Amino acid sequence: MTKISKEKIEALLKLKDDKSLYHRESRDLEFKEQFNLAGLAEYFRDFAAFSNCIGGYLIFGVTNSPRKLVGLSDSSVKQFEKIDPEKITGYLLDIFSPDIQWEQELFQINGKHFGVFYVHESKHKPIIAKKRRGSRSGD
Repeated sequence: MTKISKEKIEALLKLKDDKSLYHRESRDLEFKEQFNLAGLAEYFRDFAAFSNCIGGYLIFGVTNSPRKLVGLSDSSVKQFEKIDPEKITGYLLDIFSPDIQWEQELFQINGKHFGVFYVHESKHKPIIAKKRRGSRSGD
């Protein structure tokens, strides 16, 4: 069952009267300013953390400090659109055990693009890194 809907993402990106985000980062919500395929290793760590917890949303298009809705740059949108779910799932299976269930979507909200990953809570915890990637292991 899909966990990503435009209504849900609009709710997570809701602004207060002072234009700050209503929702803060938490164990099931993480914001990133831009998406880059070169950052997959970092995103995969978030995937594992969400899967080991209650699941969660990774939303691209939000600045860090202060939190502002800037949307994805054109190059980030193009990279997000290039994602091959089968390849990503293959990478995840190669690195982690057991498997991580996830989904992705790209939304246009108020004229800005936001990329979203939702990672489902694992039914078989813990998710562990079974393979070294670069100089880090077990993250």
